Amino acid sequence: QHRCYTDVSLKIVHSASSFTIKLQCTINQGVDDESWAFNRLRISATGANGWVDPMDGAGFSNSDLTNTGDGKVHGMWGQNVVATRTLTNLIDHSKLRLRARIWLVDSADTNEYARVLVDNNEIWKKKRSSYRNCNGWNSFDGTFPNPWDNDNQKCYEDIDVTFEHSSDSATLTFTCDINQDTSDESWGFNHLVVNPVGVGFLPVDCSGDWGSWSECSVTCGGGIRRQTYSVFVAAAAGGAACREADGATASENCQSNECPVDCAGGWGQFGLCSVSCGPGTQLKTFGIDHDAAGGGAACTAEHGATASQSCNEGACPIHCSGEWDTYGACSATCGDGFQTQTFVVSEVEENGGNGCNYSHDETRTQSCNLGDCPVNCDGGWSNDGTCSVTCGGGSQLETFILITDAANGGAECDFAAGATRTKLCGNSECPVHCDGGWSDVDVCSVTCGGGSQLERFTVAIASAHGGNECDFVEGTTRTKLCGTVDCPVHCDGGWSDVDVCSATCGGGSQLERFTVATASAHGGNDCDFVEGTTRTKLCGTADCPVDCDGGWSDVDVCSATCGGGSQLERFT
Repeated sequence: QHRCYTDVSLKIVHSASSFTIKLQCTINQGVDDESWAFNRLRISATGANGWVDPMDGAGFSNSDLTNTGDGKVHGMWGQNVVATRTLTNLIDHSKLRLRARIWLVDSADTNEYARVLVDNNEIWKKKRSSYRNCNGWNSFDGTFPNPWDNDNQKCYEDIDVTFEHSSDSATLTFTCDINQDTSDESWGFNHLVVNPVGVGFLPVDCSGDWGSWSECSVTCGGGIRRQTYSVFVAAAAGGAACREADGATASENCQSNECPVDCAGGWGQFGLCSVSCGPGTQLKTFGIDHDAAGGGAACTAEHGATASQSCNEGACPIHCSGEWDTYGACSATCGDGFQTQTFVVSEVEENGGNGCNYSHDETRTQSCNLGDCPVNCDGGWSNDGTCSVTCGGGSQLETFILITDAANGGAECDFAAGATRTKLCGNSECPVHCDGGWSDVDVCSVTCGGGSQLERFTVAIASAHGGNECDFVEGTTRTKLCGTVDCPVHCDGGWSDVDVCSATCGGGSQLERFTVATASAHGGNDCDFVEGTTRTKLCGTADCPVDCDGGWSDVDVCSATCGGGSQLERFT
């Protein structure tokens, strides 16, 4: 349906101490989902700048002041952000009353203040100083629109302060020094009302009345009916209270007249059928528990009256009847045989009747003999020895063995007892066994000392006629040991000195002996000398040292023959 509204603002002039306001709508309510209503009704005295109740965030300076939904919680984002509004036309009102709800939505910091100032004079201040605890503030358990509504603590304080001023206007300031370090921390206010002291709201008397009485709980014999009190308009601003609380109930007795008592009785169960099988009759009896009284209804039959109905406990039993028919022909035209007779049921049992001693088409037999039967000669060929070969075609002798002679006109055998003949045998193909062998694929990795070599299996003759398969599939490869002969070891040895050199210089001689360190093996080369062979070698071949030898000789004669002189000499 269409939902329409209009906002109305009126100024009323009156001279009496009271007046009546009536709200009415002439809507034609043809269906039960049409209606009209009103809300947000506010009345205030003029001369105070036409303030409304509540003011909430209307007219404040800061653009960050936002309406967060139906709750009208106005908030601030940012530290030490303020919201201000100037109130004018206050010349006749030197004292004002301010009421509001202050909110702190924060979970991380302490020592946070919320403040309210008028003309920069603080009129209210409160501190929150506990981590994740409202600590003296009221805790709010309801929900806010996001982003305010998460796991943070939501605290509020309702304030009511009176302040004086002397000018025609006043600047109202809300602020908070909350340390907002996350995006979901904030502060705010709502339910703001500013009124001149002595003006206030006009009183509203409570309006209510009792509703209609309910239906009586019974129609006779004494019952209770109830009515409920409904408050249409609650008292406000000191108005008179209603005489009862909304939802109060009252009750009174009703329908105290005596109730009529109807006759009580009924038919009993039908009795047994008059016969045990086939059609019969069964009866039932009417019994009265108490008679009618006070104008109550009478019973439908007298006490002890009977009624009957047909009954049938089922058809009477029929017993089974039957007999054996005559024996049939003998199963053999001669010798021992048998003949059969069959039981035929002429009437099947029904309705619990006795059954026959034998089933319908049940059979029984007796022996019979129409005379001795002719016996035909019976015999067969038996192998005499074994086949000359086991496969590929051979021959074998066989002899006719007589088992039963002919009798009573029976047929004679085609051969006399002991007759012989030769038959073919061993005609199956002889088995061909698979034959194959390994051949080298490459050369041995070494010539001696043990190596490896790849070999491949080749099928020379495939198996046939059930012959044995080869142990390996054509093309199978494997690695085998090779070069396993010991590698030749060559003799290794050397000469070592037996004594010292006969001279240290100028050439001498010295004896040396040959020693085998590794003997030759596996065809390795022998050493050039036998173990222990000796020989003489030159030694001390360095030149021997020659000492210098010289002397002084006169070069000239002495400069004086006596008394001391000098003479030159040379060293040679």
